Amino acid sequence: MSTDFRLTAAERQLIEALRRSEAYAAPDPKRRPKLWQYARRSSIDGAGSGLSQPVQLEQMGVCTARLVAEWGGAVDVVEPLVDTSVRAHSVPFRRREAGSVIWKGVQPGDAIVIARLDRAFCSMADMVSSVCWWSERNIAVHFAKDGDTGFDGLNRLSAPMLAAFARCRSALMSVKMKEVAAELRLRGRPNGQPRMWEEYRGRRGHKIRVTRPEIWRVVVTIYVAHERHGWKFTLISDVIEALRARDEGREMIPRALESARPFPARRCRRAYRHLKGILPNEPELCQHLADLVASDVPLDAIHRYCPPPVGRSKPG
Repeated sequence: MSTDFRLTAAERQLIEALRRSEAYAAPDPKRRPKLWQYARRSSIDGAGSGLSQPVQLEQMGVCTARLVAEWGGAVDVVEPLVDTSVRAHSVPFRRREAGSVIWKGVQPGDAIVIARLDRAFCSMADMVSSVCWWSERNIAVHFAKDGDTGFDGLNRLSAPMLAAFARCRSALMSVKMKEVAAELRLRGRPNGQPRMWEEYRGRRGHKIRVTRPEIWRVVVTIYVAHERHGWKFTLISDVIEALRARDEGREMIPRALESARPFPARRCRRAYRHLKGILPNEPELCQHLADLVASDVPLDAIHRYCPPPVGRSKPG
């Protein structure tokens, strides 16, 4: 009796895919594994909530020390990476500033330590896709406060439930904050974070938003430079630094030390977004900026022709 052991094309493709997956998940024996640490602090996390950055770092430190002892010290501990003022339910882990560093740098055999599950994920889809992607590549995930490793054992049941509760808590808190903000607006009181060119002045309960002229000038220059020339924010940061260095009589901070600049590329991008975000409610300012973009006014003189919004000193 003869037996036919020939495989179909689909079966051969499946076997090759499994072999590639196993090879991709195999740790490199010449490379020391790394222990990554991740924390996230939103704009409303205070010291009393138990979610502040020092509390998270302390929780991760205890878990990291235990893992290093279990591995006999044969591991490189990476400095904690922290995302600040980021909402986990609206920004996936891989798209956050610190989260993307871990996502791109982690390799098979590494481990990720997170203080709490809701610090990394408030979306069940984001959690499942991320943790499964790591598990398939032999990357361990440890939640210092909520449990231990990824989807092992009972964590397959508890982790999605914790993510769902985190999502519900975030949604309820968002509704509450919107209701409070609406009530404060009706009372004529300022609320929320001031924009980059604004600051609160006055005593508690009687504060008003006031424009900071020196910041407003830079924000307008950034907006016109981006709209008129289409420059990247890295180049705009160089231009702003050159203008400020000339006005202050100092040497220009080089691009290699961009983080030491008053307006690095990331802050220029944020200034552009803040100004663009208020234009739908400021038609006169929108038209004025459009005229400046189409004009031949030099960038270092733009601020002279663009005063701040009219309602800059009113509460709210």
